[in-house]
Amino acid sequence: MFNRIKKIFFIFPFFFISLLPSSCKKDEAPDVGYNYFPDRVGKYVVYEVDSISKDDLLNVNDTFKMQLKEVIQSIYTDNQGRPTMRMERYKKFYNPNLSYDSMQWTLTDVWSATRTNTTLETNEENITYTRMIFPVRKKDLTWDGNAPNIFEAWDYEYALVDLPETINNIPFDSVATIEEINSNNLVETKYSEAKYAKNVGLVYRKLVLLGKQPAFVGEQPPYSDTIALTGYLLYSSKAIIYTQKVIAYGN
Repeated sequence: MFNRIKKIFFIFPFFFISLLPSSCKKDEAPDVGYNYFPDRVGKYVVYEVDSISKDDLLNVNDTFKMQLKEVIQSIYTDNQGRPTMRMERYKKFYNPNLSYDSMQWTLTDVWSATRTNTTLETNEENITYTRMIFPVRKKDLTWDGNAPNIFEAWDYEYALVDLPETINNIPFDSVATIEEINSNNLVETKYSEAKYAKNVGLVYRKLVLLGKQPAFVGEQPPYSDTIALTGYLLYSSKAIIYTQKVIAYGN
């Protein structure tokens, strides 16, 4: 009887191995969130952009609209030996007499993005930012997005992670929301938020920078973004309001 069992095991060894607990199999690598900013050559995202820039002292009040397309054109090695994405940026500036479909894309600038094991660094107009850190998770995790440049520290943090969201009528299965700064006082307001969708990249950005100055009660502020205070009002003397929303993406 023993010899018979021994013979069966010899003939069908793989059958018995397959019955071993699944814990014996090699664990899969954890998802750290690299696909929130995929590095596929040819990937593109198209955005609609609205921007307001005003300065009371300089009598500036500019508003513009456009479409923006970002394309990963190639991967090259930077001066630190790291694979880096060349991101070509094309624009169509709003014209009330022409439809966007009738316009040609114009290459206006080139940015780059370097995704390391722990960070996503972008170089935008020769200024480097740490836009993301890995793994992507919401757990009291903050980092200075301006650490690679000379600007003041902005403490980025993941506000929401891995949640479905519809942005500009486009549904996404998993979105990570990063609050880049949220500061408001009597002198200024600074707010910046970015959203990244898995397998797509950046799908939304909002930037609000307001400088404020007092006006006496009874004086009509030149803009509607007023804040009522005891004895006087505050209104924006300088402002940048920038919104970027996805309208299409692909490869």
